[in-house]
Amino acid sequence: MVKTYTYQNTLIGKKQLRQLLAWSFTNYDSMQACMLADELKYLGFKYASQAGISISIEDLRIPFVKSGMLEKANLEIHNSEKIFLTGKITEVERFQKIIDTWSLTSESLKNQIIYYFKNYDPLNSVYIMAFSGARGNLSQVRQLVGMRGLMSDPSGQIMNLPIKKNFREGLTITDYLMSGYGARKGIVDTALKTANSGYLTRRLIDVSQDIVIREKDCLTTRSFLFSVSTFSNPQTVYDKILGRVTSKPILDPTTFVPIAQSNTQITPELIQKIKHKDIQDFWIRSPLTCKLYRSICQKCYGWDLSTENLIDIGEAIGIIAGQSIGEPGTQLTMRTFHTGGIFTSEARQQIISPMNGVVQFYRRLKTIVLRTNRGEDVLVTKNSGSLILIPETSREELLTIDIPRNTILFPKNNQYISKDTVIGEVINTNKQTKTETKTILSDTCGEIFIPKLKQKVNGINNNRLIWILEGQLYNSPRSSFLNFYPDYKLNSSSYIFRTKLINHYRGISTFISSKNSLYEGFITTNYDKYSLKNSKFEKLHPSDMLKNYVLTLNKFKYFITIQNKYFKTYLQFTRDEKVGTLITNSFLTLTGGTLFYKPQINPGIRFYTKLLFLDKEINHYLNDLKQKINKRLKRDLKEKEKVKYLQQLKKINSLQPKLSKDLKEYEKTQDWLQIKDNKTCRHRTIVWLGEEVYKFKFDPTILLVEEGDFISKGFELIPNCFSKTSGIVSLSQFTHEKILYQVVSIKSGLVYKGKKRKKIEKKVYYPGETLFLTIPIKNVSLCDGIGPKTNDQLLVRPIQLYEVPLLAPGPETIKGETNSQFCLKPVSVYCYKSKQQIQGNEQLNLIANLLVFKTNNFLKKNIHIELRNNRSKKSVDFHVVEKLSLNNYVSPNLRDKNIQPCFLVQQNQFISNYHTFGYLETLNFNSREIVKFKVKNKIKNKYF
Repeated sequence: MVKTYTYQNTLIGKKQLRQLLAWSFTNYDSMQACMLADELKYLGFKYASQAGISISIEDLRIPFVKSGMLEKANLEIHNSEKIFLTGKITEVERFQKIIDTWSLTSESLKNQIIYYFKNYDPLNSVYIMAFSGARGNLSQVRQLVGMRGLMSDPSGQIMNLPIKKNFREGLTITDYLMSGYGARKGIVDTALKTANSGYLTRRLIDVSQDIVIREKDCLTTRSFLFSVSTFSNPQTVYDKILGRVTSKPILDPTTFVPIAQSNTQITPELIQKIKHKDIQDFWIRSPLTCKLYRSICQKCYGWDLSTENLIDIGEAIGIIAGQSIGEPGTQLTMRTFHTGGIFTSEARQQIISPMNGVVQFYRRLKTIVLRTNRGEDVLVTKNSGSLILIPETSREELLTIDIPRNTILFPKNNQYISKDTVIGEVINTNKQTKTETKTILSDTCGEIFIPKLKQKVNGINNNRLIWILEGQLYNSPRSSFLNFYPDYKLNSSSYIFRTKLINHYRGISTFISSKNSLYEGFITTNYDKYSLKNSKFEKLHPSDMLKNYVLTLNKFKYFITIQNKYFKTYLQFTRDEKVGTLITNSFLTLTGGTLFYKPQINPGIRFYTKLLFLDKEINHYLNDLKQKINKRLKRDLKEKEKVKYLQQLKKINSLQPKLSKDLKEYEKTQDWLQIKDNKTCRHRTIVWLGEEVYKFKFDPTILLVEEGDFISKGFELIPNCFSKTSGIVSLSQFTHEKILYQVVSIKSGLVYKGKKRKKIEKKVYYPGETLFLTIPIKNVSLCDGIGPKTNDQLLVRPIQLYEVPLLAPGPETIKGETNSQFCLKPVSVYCYKSKQQIQGNEQLNLIANLLVFKTNNFLKKNIHIELRNNRSKKSVDFHVVEKLSLNNYVSPNLRDKNIQPCFLVQQNQFISNYHTFGYLETLNFNSREIVKFKVKNKIKNKYF
C-alpha cells in the first residue's frame, strides 16, 4: 500500500525526479526504489521514442528585443567613455563598468529567452532538453539564441569586448578568434586537471584510509551549537543536521517539554517538529568532537546516507571522506569543457521597480555615500527601513518597499524612476574577501598632486584621489649648466641643460665620431711628444709576457710592464699606477724570519691632522645643533632645553673662528712647507731576525737531525737538503688535508753557557758590549734561551738592520716642449707587515721599490702611451694618444637618457690646455615651461 504521497500534476524535470526517488528511498527499501527508477527509465524512453523530438535550426528563436538591448548597452558604454575622458572615473572603474554592463545585458537577454519559451513555446525541443536536465544547461542555450557574452583571454582575465552574436546568427572572424582561447583552455584542462583531481583523491585516501568506526559511543561531553539565526537560509541548517545525533535534549520553547532526548537521531519527522515549534538552537554531535584516537564512534558520525541508518562498526569512513572530496574535482573539471571560457556572473538579489513613479525615503532610513567599483556614487543603508514609490497617476496606490540593512540604493531621494529599473541590490556580507596589494604604474611622467579634501569618516568609503600633472622630466648630470629659471618658457629645438667637455692637455684632434648616440661618441687627441732624459729601455730574451723590458733611468734598472700591439710598444697601467719595479738586492735576505719596524710620523703631520679632525667635528656638531633648534622643532622643545642648546651654539660659534685662525697660521710655518714640498727625509729602520724553516712530509727514517742539535752551515738535514746557516734545530709537526708534515726550524747564532741566564735573556746587545764579561759582541744580537729555564745555555742570534727613507727622493719629470705634464716617481713600500713571521728557506725582498706613473686628472684606461728610444738624445720619447669617450662623462643612471653630444672642434685642429671641445645637452623638441628644479644629492664638505 502506497504511503501518503499526494498527486503531482506538475511538469516533471530533473529536480522533480530527484525528489521522487528520494521520497521512495526514504519510505521504502532500496529494492523498491530501484524498481521505481527502472520503471521511470522505461517510461521516459518510451515517450521519447514516440514523440520523435529533434532539434532544428528553426527551434532556435532569437528574442526580438535583443537589438534594442544591445543598443542600450552600447550607449551606456559610450557614456562611460565620455565620463572617463573627463577624469571623473579611473581606468579600473571604466573597465569594471564595461564588464558589468555586458554581463547585465547578457543576463537580461537570458531572462527574455526563458520568458519567451515558457509563455509562447513551452514544447520547444531546445527548451525541453535544457530545462528537463537531459542535456545541456541554461548557459549553453543562451549561447545558442542569445549572445555568447564576455570571454576570458589566455591569462584568465576578462576581455572588455564581448561576443554579441550567437551560434544561430553565426560568429565573425574576430568572434571565432576570441572563442579559440577558451577552447584551448578546455583542452588543456582535460589533460591537466583530471590528473590533478585523481592525484588529490589518491593522497586523501592515503592519509585517511585507517580511520574506521570502532565503537558505538565515545561518551563525549562536547558538541556543536547550531543556530538557525546565523544562516541566511534556514533550510541549509536542516540539511546539515539530517542524520546526526543530538547531544542535549531539544526542548519546546513554550512548554519546555523535551521534543527529543539526548543521543536521538534527527529524522525528517523530527525536523518538521523543529520547524513547527520554531526552535532556533540545538546541540549536535560531530566527528570533530569525538574522543576516540584515530577513529570515530557511531553516534558522533551519524547516519550512513545510503541506508539512512546509523553507520556500521568497522565501516572505512576515511576512504569514503577521501572519495567524497576528490570526486567533485573531476566533476568541476568536466563542466568547463563546453563553456568555451565564457564569463558568467550570478545576478545579485535586486529590488526592481514595478511601475513608473517617484522614490521617497523614510526619515529613519539612514544612508551613507559609497563609490562603487564602477565609479558611481550610490547610497548604502546603515539600518533596515522602507521607502515609498509614488505612482504617476492618482488612480494607483502608493507602494511601500522594505529595504534591509546593507542595501545599495541607486536612485536618490525624490528621484523619478521608470518601470523595471533596479532600485537596489543587497550586499552579500558573508562573502570572504582577500586583500591584495597591486602596484599602480603611471602612463605619463609628471608631478604628483594630492588634493587636501575634507572626507567624512566612513567605514566603507576608503577611496583617495591622486592627480598626475603631466610634464616631461629631464635628468641632468651633476656639473651641468642651467641657463634658465623656474617659470621660464622654452622654445622648440632649444637645449635645457648643457655640460662642458674640457680637454686637460694640449694636442691635435685626429678623429671625431659625431654620432648622436652617447655610447658611440668619442674624440681622439694626439698630445705633444714628451721625453725622459738619461734613460733607455731594452727588451729581454727570453722573457715573460709582461715584464719583458728593462728601463734604465739614472743608472737604476726597472722591470716595466709593456704591451706590444701592431709592432709598437705601449706602456701598460695597473690600478695603483705602477709601471715598473727596481732591480736591486739592497733589501734581500738569505732565509725567512721575522721583521720589526715602527713608522715615524712627522709631529707636524700629526698636529695638522688633529686640527683638521677638530674642525670637522665642530662643523658636524654645529650642523646638528642648528637642526635641533630649527622652526619645526622649536615648539616641541621645553624651555630649559632651548636655553641649553642656545648656550652650546653660542660657545661653538665663538670657538670656530679661533680654530680656523690656528689652521691658517700653521700652514705658514716651516714644518708645513717641508711637508708640502716633500723636502724632509727621515729614516725608518727594519729589524730582521732570520730563521730558516723547511717543510716536508713526515718520514722519521730520512731525518738526519734531532731536537736541540747545534749544526753548522751546509749540514745535511735530509738527503740532498743542506742548511744555509748554523744554529739550533727545533722540530714540530702539523696536519694538512689529512697528511702529516714535518717542520725543521734553524735559529741562526752561536751557543754559550753561563749561570746568569735570566738577567740577559730576551735582551739586545750592541757592538762593543760584552757577554758574561768574556764574550765580546761584534754585531747587533738578541740573546735567546735554549730549552728549559734550568738549562744555562744561551743562543746569541744576529740581527740585521735595514735603513729605509721615510719620503722617497724627488720625482723624475718627463719633459715636454713647453711644460711638464707627466712624471715617474719612485716609491718604496713594505712587502710584509711588522712582527710578521715568514717561514721559508728562500731569499726574500723586504722592500719593493716601485716606479709609479703620475699625471693630472684623466682616466688611464682612455690613453695609450707609445715608447720609443731616442738614441741621439739618450732619452725615451713618450707619444701620448687619448681617446675620450663621452659615456664616461655621465653617471650610470643617466646613460640611458636622451643626452646628445655636440662637438666644437674639427679633425686635425689644435686644442690648447683646458679648452672646451664639446657639450652634452638635451634638446627640447616642443615648446615647454620649466616648472621646478630638484637636486637629488647635496654635496657635503670634504676634507683632504
